[in-house]
Amino acid sequence: PGRMAMTKKANGDYLREDPSPTELLVYLGIPGLLLIGSYIIRVFVHRRMDPKRSKESSISDAPYVDVDSLDYGFSTGSRAVKLSAGPKLYPERWLMLFVYSLNMCTLSVLASALPSSQLPAQRLYGVQAYPIVTLMSVLVFLTLPGTAMSSFLFPRYGIKGTCCIGLFLGALGAWIMVLAAYQRSWNMQIAATVISGLGGPMLANACTGLSAKWFGFHERNLPTALGSMIPGAVAGAVFNVFAVTRVELLAKEVLFIAIMVTVAAVIFFLIFLEKPCSPPSTEEAASTNAPALSSIVTMLKDYNFIILLFVFTLDGYGWGLILVTSILNDIGYGQHEADIVMSIARWGSMSPLIFSPIADMLRSRDERWPVWIMQISQTGSFIAQLGLTSSLAPKMFTYVAFCFFWVGFFTSAAAPILLELVAEVTYPQPEIYSAGVCLTVFGVSTFGFVQLSQVMAVSGMTGYINFLWLQNVLFFISVVLVLFFFKANLKRTNRALDRSQVQGGILSDPVGEDSDLLPSP
Repeated sequence: PGRMAMTKKANGDYLREDPSPTELLVYLGIPGLLLIGSYIIRVFVHRRMDPKRSKESSISDAPYVDVDSLDYGFSTGSRAVKLSAGPKLYPERWLMLFVYSLNMCTLSVLASALPSSQLPAQRLYGVQAYPIVTLMSVLVFLTLPGTAMSSFLFPRYGIKGTCCIGLFLGALGAWIMVLAAYQRSWNMQIAATVISGLGGPMLANACTGLSAKWFGFHERNLPTALGSMIPGAVAGAVFNVFAVTRVELLAKEVLFIAIMVTVAAVIFFLIFLEKPCSPPSTEEAASTNAPALSSIVTMLKDYNFIILLFVFTLDGYGWGLILVTSILNDIGYGQHEADIVMSIARWGSMSPLIFSPIADMLRSRDERWPVWIMQISQTGSFIAQLGLTSSLAPKMFTYVAFCFFWVGFFTSAAAPILLELVAEVTYPQPEIYSAGVCLTVFGVSTFGFVQLSQVMAVSGMTGYINFLWLQNVLFFISVVLVLFFFKANLKRTNRALDRSQVQGGILSDPVGEDSDLLPSP
């Protein structure tokens, strides 16, 4: 405080601490430098990936054939494809994944703002714990209309256009949240949450689609993890440590989050490309022209998809983090202890950084390894959930934190592998639809779990214990299903392997100027 002038303004029953001139300079200067750097990267990457400059799409130096099954770009029609190019992995794919994951991080921080500072927020807005918990569950429930909107937008505007619309809604919601904090308006906070909640699914549903467009079939578990689970885990783990516990700092924290969300959205708009010049894998890309409703109906007829959907509903574990503060308060702990537990659980949620690359590495030996890792993770989730249920009691904080870590570790380890397995068993249905259905069912079920927990919690801690035993039964059922009833039908991987063999035979045949066009394989 002695090194920078703090401006404090009376606002009801507390003093609001506004940003100092130095802080404002930092808030605006660093984002400005980031945007300048992003524009320079955009110029370089877009020139390198320009189809007119790319050898893979040049029509001046090689013959072409009209092969439907080699079509690329999510189009139902055929076009000329250069046989000598073939699939290619571009290093720029990691840059595309980075700017996508960056925005997943910022939106995760935005969603964590209220639950991470629940007690200060109760005082700021003059509400009890239940409205905040309910609003957070509504945020997850909004995956249903958000997914419906993304299903309408994606065939028309692709991944980049749909994500940009979602990021615009996220940034708009963030700035309305700033106004809500400065005006102490709970109604405005509700509106901000709804707007940002509608935008989030438009970004989240694209993770498997991005992996399919930019990454080979043998390496997609890691990018799906980095684009789905890891950003939220990292952002939450770091943010929960620094989340404010004083009400006078809450408005300044929300302002900083809004700036981050806006800058990350602009970086995505500047850098992200829809697809590379050549496909990364040999299987045909799913067509986005497929009607969403018919695709979903087709997926729901597959019992393997239903099993994975049920398991993903539990492994999303959104209700667990939403209820941490309420559960620990009933035991006798405060906001600081709740933040520690949430941070520990999110650090455990970074387990896909270990499991996903292992799954990608081992699948080169046997394509069933991701299935086996998913089964091991689900069994571990059930055991960790049992441990958590037995440790919820006063003076057992260390055991509670330990069990939350392992629950986050095992449930998150399975989640990105589940998304890729869903894309496998539902192929050739569009990945964005299958991911959207998973995230929507997860959001609706989380809303239901949170509301059920609040009804059962009327009887105190006993109600929470009974609720967790219900979860234990569901986890046990999921273990039985994945061990004894799930049949791994990896359609997308098998198609890629078949196409590699067929295309390899075609590419080995010489094609001269007078050769006839080869038929589609």
